[in-house]
Amino acid sequence: MDAVVVGRGELAWPELLRDFAAGRLQRRYERPFGEEGFKLPQYNYALTGPDKGYNTWITQVQASLGCKFSCRFCVIPQFHGPKFVMRDLDDVVEEVAMAPTRRVLFVDDNLLNRPAWLEALCDRLRPLGKEWVAQISMDVAKQGRLIDKMAKAGCGWINVGIESLHAGTLEAQEKWQNNVKVYLETVDRIRDNGISLSTGLVLGFPHEPRDVFDVTGEFLDRANVDIAIFHLYTPYPGGRDYAGARGARPPADPRPRALRHLPRGGAARRLRPRGGRHPDRAARGALLSAPPGAPARRKRACPRRALRPPAHLRGGGGGLLQPAAGAAAAPLRPSCSR
Repeated sequence: MDAVVVGRGELAWPELLRDFAAGRLQRRYERPFGEEGFKLPQYNYALTGPDKGYNTWITQVQASLGCKFSCRFCVIPQFHGPKFVMRDLDDVVEEVAMAPTRRVLFVDDNLLNRPAWLEALCDRLRPLGKEWVAQISMDVAKQGRLIDKMAKAGCGWINVGIESLHAGTLEAQEKWQNNVKVYLETVDRIRDNGISLSTGLVLGFPHEPRDVFDVTGEFLDRANVDIAIFHLYTPYPGGRDYAGARGARPPADPRPRALRHLPRGGAARRLRPRGGRHPDRAARGALLSAPPGAPARRKRACPRRALRPPAHLRGGGGGLLQPAAGAAAAPLRPSCSR
């Protein structure tokens, strides 16, 4: 290894290239995390394109660094530190406007770090006619007006971190922004604005109740989210759970938990341990239970599924991000097929 860059690579890269060209490459380049209102070098999109190996379906943009939360299981606080900073708004809007694709993916860990900043971004994005995707935290439940603005500004898909359906697990992991009691209401509010939704869930948290598969499956059946993404709880080096997890053995459980417990064919209702439902099902609380006399929860119609890839981008030799040879970029079509 000739050189290592620690910190902000886009700030160190020009100096590294100059040193390399001059034959004085250093072993280590360090740059600070970043300051509020930071700017990034603008891309030269003339150097990109399918002939150079770049996709022509979506452009990635970063609008912030870090996250305002410090959940115990998450690696972001160890990577960026316990803070976040927002990029200069004009700088972000300029990059989005210059993007050669109609679709934009904000790669931020949490685009909702500062709601007022995101609201201002939505005001600036709306005239551009772009369609975009972002990851935000579950405290979006308190931001009804902002959700509406996001939809009108072209947001077609968001990802939220639900992580667990057990309030005790969320508290132990210091995920204070999540409130199990309003999960369904939050999902409905997002989808009622025509925004498709994917959710991240983590399996294997310490001291998770034994009925975790039952509860998770029933929630997904009722919430009717578009995509559920499952992760295994993994304490990372440097994280607060890592030291205690080293050498620890999981508690003995007579019922094996294997991958067969995961849904086959997308049937979330099969997310339950082998052997059927647990006898303590009735004592789980009111999360998934409708009030007495309430009608059964109906699946909500999706007003538009904005970011479903068009047919010529799905499958085939080119993969998801590469259109077929000679195919023009088709507009994103509404689709509520399950």
